[in-house]
Order: sequence, then structure tokens, then C-alpha cells
Amino acid sequence: MKITKTLQHALKTGLAVGITWIVCNWLKYYDSHRPIWALISTVLVMQSNLGSVIRASGVRIGGTLIGAVIGAIVGSLVDANALSLALSVALTMGVLSGIGLPETLRLAGTTAIVVLVSKQVEEGPWLTAFFRFVEVFIGISVAILVQTIIWPSRARNELRDAALGVVLGVRQLYPIISTLSHAPVTAEESVQRDGMRAELLSASAKLREIYGDLQREPGDHRQEILIWGAHLRFCDELELHALALEHSQRWLRGVTLGDQLAEPLQSLTTLTQQCLDRLVARLEGQEVAVPATGLDAALAGCDAAMVRLREQGITLSYAMPDVIRFCTYFFNLRAISRHASGLEFAFALPTKK
Repeated sequence: MKITKTLQHALKTGLAVGITWIVCNWLKYYDSHRPIWALISTVLVMQSNLGSVIRASGVRIGGTLIGAVIGAIVGSLVDANALSLALSVALTMGVLSGIGLPETLRLAGTTAIVVLVSKQVEEGPWLTAFFRFVEVFIGISVAILVQTIIWPSRARNELRDAALGVVLGVRQLYPIISTLSHAPVTAEESVQRDGMRAELLSASAKLREIYGDLQREPGDHRQEILIWGAHLRFCDELELHALALEHSQRWLRGVTLGDQLAEPLQSLTTLTQQCLDRLVARLEGQEVAVPATGLDAALAGCDAAMVRLREQGITLSYAMPDVIRFCTYFFNLRAISRHASGLEFAFALPTKK
């Protein structure tokens, strides 16, 4: 039976929790309260790949350290009460905001509270803070070790699927936003567009996150980072021009200027859709040849038709805002074709797996 990635992640997380418990007991962390932080840290930092584990670990270690230190400082001066709790949380969040670590605010504030409230008289606030940090460090260390050794998962293995998500988002939106229509956008269509746009933005954010994970992973893979950086720029351009095209096409409804270029525009959009289809198939793992698609010729034909349109003075018979909207639509349409073709050929090249 083939074990899915989801099941692998569940098994690795469970194994890491068990190892953390064993380590804590071996180190005599048998107090019923102390191992809890280590176990929770193990679960929280276990992510889908090693790079994301390192990212989550850095956030948790930084937040725990700062929160524990501030909680210990306040706790060494005053007992836990409403004023000291408010002061420690405000000070912790203020420090983290000041040094540019807003993602650790809640964790650090929680740590400061726990250190301040749960300090034991025989230990003192500083020893309590030390124990809290050690527990978190143990849990994180076990998580990184398990992620590295057991079914190791690297960001490079997820980047292709993330890029596929962006291309699928553009391909889903493209037939709607590339078609010129004289009818206004209906409420139902507007809701559909908003949903597709949100999916595209989410896919793009996921791709950027995983690319950051790749950069954080240990090892010498500079060439791979450069290659995926180029792929990421292509995907960014596809997303950017698709969103710009959607906006311009929405406000171009009812303007007949595009009818003057109906034939070359139709040829360009058809070939671009075919290019996006091949790109999707390639990213899904299918063997796809990269033929001479004719996109270059279609782009040249559109450019020539646009030049003739302007030379004949046809654009002068339309209001300037409508001409500007059409030009915005036209140039974004061209840009999507160019970047889709570039991304297709980029993924056709052999890459390190």
C-alpha cells in the first residue's frame, strides 16, 4: 500500500512526539508540567517540508526566548498581578514589533504570561524561564531530526505542485478575461471572478512561501534556487498580467474598439490557451512536447494590426478613456502570451529533482 504524503506527515508527527517524550524523561524532565511545552512545540513546528520546519522553529525559538526573558525580568521584580501581566505582555509585543518579528507576538506574549504566573518559589523566575526555553528547544530539535531522517521531505518536491496551482489559476481565469464582450458584467459573473482571483492570489502566496522554504533548507543547492527563482518570476508575471487583464477587460465591456482586431486577437488567445493547457499537463507530470506553437507569429500579427489601426486613425473616433482601456487590455494580453510561452519552455528544460 502506497503511503500518502498526508499519512506520512501524520506518522512522522506522532513519532516525533513519542521521541520527545522519551528524551524528556531521559533528561529527567518527569515533572508533569515540564514536558508539555516540548511536546506541543514538536507538534507545532512539524510542517510539510524541512524548510518550513526551520522557518516555524525560528519563529518559535525567537518568540519563546524573548517572552521568557521579559517574563523573568518582570517576575523577578514583582509578583504576578493584573498590572505586571499587562506590563509584561505589552513590553514583549512592543519589543517584537520594534525588531520586526510580528509573527511571534502571540507566542511570546503567552510565554511571558506562563513564566510570570507559573514561576515556582524554589526555582525563581529565571530558572522557570530557562526550563521553558529548554523544553521548546528539545521539541524543535526532535522535529527537525525526524523531518530530516524519516521520509525526508524537501521544499523542492512541493514547488512544482505550487507552480501548477498558479498556472491553473491563470488558465481558469483566462477564457473569461481574454474575451471581449459588449454585455456588462453580471453580479453572478462578478462573484465567479472574485472567487477565481482569490484562488490565484492564494496559489501565488503558497508558491512564494515554499520558495522561501527552499532557500532556508541546508545544503548546497544554489543552482536550484536560481532556476526556481526564474520560474517564480515567470509565475509572478503571469499572475500580475492576468489580474491586470481582468481589471481592464471588466471596464472595456461595451467598447467596440476591439472588434477592429477580432481575428488576430482570437488567434492569439486560442494559441495562448493551448500553451497554458500544455503547461498544466507538463506540471502534472505528463510527457508533453514543445512544438512551434505559432505564438510568436500571432503576437507579431496583433502588433501589426494595432499599428494599422492607429495609422488609419480609427482610434481617434473613440473616447480617450476607452482607447486607454483597450491598450491596457491589449498589452496585458500580449504579456500573458509571452510569459506563458517562456514558462513552458523553461519547464521543458531538465531540472534537478
